[in-house]
Amino acid sequence: MIEDAFQENVHLQIVRLTNFSALLERMFERTIGRQDGSTHLTLLFASILKIRQSARAVHLLSEAGCVEEILSISRTLLEVTVNAGYLQAANSREVERYLQFHPETQNKFAVVRQPAPRLPGLQIFRRLSQLSLLGGSPARRHEPFGTWTSLTLMERAALSDESSEIPVMVLLVQRCFTRGLAAVQGTIGSLDVFVSAIANMETPRLEGRLAELTEALFGINLCLLTLCMYLNSYFHLQMDLEIDSAAHDDAEQRNCA
Repeated sequence: MIEDAFQENVHLQIVRLTNFSALLERMFERTIGRQDGSTHLTLLFASILKIRQSARAVHLLSEAGCVEEILSISRTLLEVTVNAGYLQAANSREVERYLQFHPETQNKFAVVRQPAPRLPGLQIFRRLSQLSLLGGSPARRHEPFGTWTSLTLMERAALSDESSEIPVMVLLVQRCFTRGLAAVQGTIGSLDVFVSAIANMETPRLEGRLAELTEALFGINLCLLTLCMYLNSYFHLQMDLEIDSAAHDDAEQRNCA
């Protein structure tokens, strides 16, 4: 009985994923004609397409029960969604910093490209720690990662909300940041299921992870819902009913069944 409830919850999240993806596509089609060649709008429309494509990937991953991978994507979607709103309100200098930022060449933590010394395993580890493969030199190991903005994700979310006058981005960050970040960083929480699989080299079947899958899909859907609400307000689309339908129509159908 409990498993049936979990399966139903997963189904609900997948239906909403489909609904929000379709809604984003309709919003894109209704607004692309307003593209005037400006950098701001170009970045916004590109963000919509990226998020829509990520939603397609999530749909495939959900069928395979890839919870950790979906959580990783949710962290990326969180960043893309917040930036999409923030960059519409940002000044031209901040937008230019975004356009010019290339972490592969600007990140102070770029991997040092030099041959590793021929030492036994433990000595190699100690030697690399001294050289700091993550920093280039020990003196710079504790500097923050290079980035295109001085604002935190939460600060960007707050400025986006202030500009759009709808409090959605901050709530999104509060709900999704921590767990999505843990998945991206590969913390022990994201490895637990694989640690338990070492003995037989088989990860738990999907049936045993339905609750986790539901939570992961919920984070994705929250990103899509937030972007839909933002676009509806930003472009004055008056699509409130469509948004509400995408979020609730499956639940209503079940209640009527």
